[in-house]
Amino acid sequence: MKIIIIILIVLVVVFIVMNKQKKAIILPSAQTIDEALGMETTKSLIAINGLIQKKLGTQNYSVLSHSELVVLAIDWLQSDVNNGGYHQYFYNSYSDLAQEAVNGLREIGANRMAEITEKACSIFPDSNVPKDRNERQTLLEKAGEKGETILRKLDDEFFKYPDNINALLIEYIKKHKAEFK
Repeated sequence: MKIIIIILIVLVVVFIVMNKQKKAIILPSAQTIDEALGMETTKSLIAINGLIQKKLGTQNYSVLSHSELVVLAIDWLQSDVNNGGYHQYFYNSYSDLAQEAVNGLREIGANRMAEITEKACSIFPDSNVPKDRNERQTLLEKAGEKGETILRKLDDEFFKYPDNINALLIEYIKKHKAEFK
């Protein structure tokens, strides 16, 4: 899915150019899940993420439905891994939902991506990614160069996108549309 990486690079370049010109980038947004699903795939997923983020606000994840949590966890995984690899993902707060991301990938049918992400999780003791960010960062440091080498190889596998996550997410959202409020 080189196209996804290219789209992300284009968005970053546009952001830099617009920022230099002091113009705001307007991300796709929607008021309802139906409105978001009526957009092109990438815009649709950005708008749906915006709806989920708005609902989440500063509250804990319990305010989200199971399906919203699946989509959020997978979105955060893709965002961070595409931006800086699995090391960045595990270093940042997005991997608070690492297990939910793996389970979610399986649930939407992205089994190969789930396997890659499970392998990345294996650098942690018992493949258990701590929810606590500080603990996770300490364990990342302990994994050292060996852990980083493993993660870099898995980054390369992830970037090949053996499963079309975006298409699978859209189908999943359509099937579970009632859970997105």
